[in-house]
Amino acid sequence: MSLTSLHDKMNGLILKHNYINHKSTTEELRMLLNIILIFALQLLYVPILTLRTIFLVKNMSVAASSFGTLEALIYVFGLSLVFSGHQSIAEMVVYAVGFGVGLYIGTRIESKLAIGYT
Repeated sequence: MSLTSLHDKMNGLILKHNYINHKSTTEELRMLLNIILIFALQLLYVPILTLRTIFLVKNMSVAASSFGTLEALIYVFGLSLVFSGHQSIAEMVVYAVGFGVGLYIGTRIESKLAIGYT
């Protein structure tokens, strides 16, 4: 084996190693961004769900249908993020935690607006 071919093989291994490390870093960044986006979407989705339900019970059908349309768009987009790609446990857990935190935020918003009390 000549010194040149050994040098070429070493360069090939280094390039391959750098590509794999860059790819895994990119995937980790994408997963982190997905987790943040999933959580943020849940923080929007659940308060909208809460308000839509209240508007529906109060027979405010235009507001309820408007919130329902927005709710459905956020719901489908959030679930598509959770179930695309690797379907990681972390993304699913963040989805559930975001739902719980969103319920808390939704009830706080409703208590400030006091829509359900009139």
